[in-house]
Amino acid sequence: MPEPANRFFAAASAQPPTPQELAAHRKASRHHDAWDLLPSITAPTLILHGEDDLMTPVQNARLLADRIPGAGLQVHPGGRHGFFEEFAQQVTPAVIEFFARTPAN
Repeated sequence: MPEPANRFFAAASAQPPTPQELAAHRKASRHHDAWDLLPSITAPTLILHGEDDLMTPVQNARLLADRIPGAGLQVHPGGRHGFFEEFAQQVTPAVIEFFARTPAN
């Protein structure tokens, strides 16, 4: 496993979420539905996703990209749920480039 991923998982396991935090997260996830609002997003949007994410399937990213007008989508092969940490050398330049070409309002 790459060193950034090791650091991520070590930090996550050092202070695991409490049962109350897990319950709150599940409740928020279960009741959150912004599907109908997605087409009204006018901000420039870049969707980044790991192709091998087992927690949130890559198809969700594709649905978001299809639903948000003008959204960009980058799927990172081999990327899992924490791909932004595992593949920081690829992801960080993509984010910087996105912000560089996005006008500030």
